[in-house]
Amino acid sequence: MYYLNDCYIKKSGYGVGLSPLWETRKAFWADKENYQSNVKSYPKWLKWLKKHQPELLVIWGKYDPSFTVDGVWKYKDDVPKAEVHIVDGGHFALDEAEPEILILMQQFLKKVTTEK
Repeated sequence: MYYLNDCYIKKSGYGVGLSPLWETRKAFWADKENYQSNVKSYPKWLKWLKKHQPELLVIWGKYDPSFTVDGVWKYKDDVPKAEVHIVDGGHFALDEAEPEILILMQQFLKKVTTEK
């Protein structure tokens, strides 16, 4: 997946002037040990979500080859009031659907800050 993203970015010229965040992502995915520790922490994270029931906005790229759309609905099992949105993007949906995600985030933050 990373390889395909990297090829697309280089081919499109999008890689010019990318933020340091992209370099951080590249390093994370290249470090297999780091990734495995992340995966191993999922049960702990899900337990925390279920216990604390935070305000939760989940935005998922429908073309993500690593985490399928079916997986997004599992969040609602643990946090039934979670707000879930599927966007036209892949694993790095924020890079691909920024305007839509920005609107979703603004609406969510407005809602959760005015409810209290």
